[in-house]
Amino acid sequence: MWDHHRQVVGRVVDRLQQLGKAMPPGVKIDVFYDCRELADRTIQTAIKNLAEGGLSVVAVLFLFLLQIRAGRIVSAAIPLSLLVAIAGMRYFNISANLMSLGAIDFRLIVDAAVVIVENCVRRLSEERRKLARSLSPEERRSVILAASVEVRKAG
Repeated sequence: MWDHHRQVVGRVVDRLQQLGKAMPPGVKIDVFYDCRELADRTIQTAIKNLAEGGLSVVAVLFLFLLQIRAGRIVSAAIPLSLLVAIAGMRYFNISANLMSLGAIDFRLIVDAAVVIVENCVRRLSEERRKLARSLSPEERRSVILAASVEVRKAG
């Protein structure tokens, strides 16, 4: 998927070399622009930018949520959504180019995750104060489900 462009350019260069051997004397085919290196650098830049962007989002999440657990939960949305997107692209044979990767809007994914997690944290805190005790695992699951459904209905 990542090296589809590189493979196509490689086949074109190979084919041009074959054609060059079949040319009449005095006629020569010269490859003057091989963009495989450009494709490699572009892919490396995209991967680097995705990683740096993801790390920046994680840092900001930890700063604003002020809870390590909530920050980790929200941060997990980024690599998981990317993994699902890449798996879907691979399954449907969609190449990874700037257009297809640009369609994956991490801001929307992170925004939704932040809203859901923040609402869950708020509702858990309210429930603990109301009951004046820690919640059982079943109570926690019930509050988290209700908080998630509450936010989902708002959208």
